[in-house]
Amino acid sequence: MMARSNQNVIRLLSQERLQGYDNNIGKHSQNWHLIAKITPKIALLEIVVRNIVDIELSKDSADWILNRTEESVVQVKKSIDERNKDKELLSHHQYISRFSLGNVMKIIEELQLYPLFFQISNINFKDYHQNNRNFGFIDNKKVNFSKIDKVDITLHIFWTLRNRSFHWENLRKMRRAKNGKVFPRLNYKLKNTIISLDGDKIENFLAFLLDCIDRDLRKTL
Repeated sequence: MMARSNQNVIRLLSQERLQGYDNNIGKHSQNWHLIAKITPKIALLEIVVRNIVDIELSKDSADWILNRTEESVVQVKKSIDERNKDKELLSHHQYISRFSLGNVMKIIEELQLYPLFFQISNINFKDYHQNNRNFGFIDNKKVNFSKIDKVDITLHIFWTLRNRSFHWENLRKMRRAKNGKVFPRLNYKLKNTIISLDGDKIENFLAFLLDCIDRDLRKTL
C-alpha cells in the first residue's frame, strides 16, 4: 500500500518536476518549507521597494502615474487600465497596489532610481556564494562594481528569487555554464560576471536587505 501511495504522489507531482530534486520527494518538500519561511520577508520587501519608488516620484507630482510620460510608467498604467473591469477611475493608491515587482523594476531601470537604494550598496557578494566577485570585466579589463552596479545586481537577484519562490520552483537548483562551472540559478549577470545566491544563504540575503533599508522592518514580521 505504501509503495502504491508513493507512486501516486509522484504521478500527481509529475516525474518531470521531481527530476529537478533528484527524484527525492523529501527535497521537494524541503524547498516548499523554505519558500513558506521566506515568503513574509519577500512580501515585505516587495511592498517596501514599491513604496520607496512611489514616495520619491510623488515629490514631483502626487499623480505621477497619470502625468509621467516614460514608457515604463505609461505601459504599466495602460496594462492596469485594461484589466480594470469596473472601468472606474482608479485612485493613486489603487494603481500602486496593482504594480507588480516587475513593473517597479522597469521603472527603476528607466528612471535610474538606483540611488534610492544606496543603503544596500555595501553588500559583499562573496557572502552569498563562494565564487562571487565584487568586480566585473569590460573589454577584458577588471572593473570594480560601482554603487549603482551593486544595487542593480542585488535588486535583480531579489526579483529572480521572488519570481522563482512564488512559482514554487526549486530555489537550490544549479546551472552548468559553457565553461563547465556550476552555479545557482538564482543569479544575475553584469559586466561579464555572474553573481549568484546560494540556496543556503537566502535567509541571510533577505535579512541583509531589510536591515539596510530600515532595521525596524524585521520587527514587523
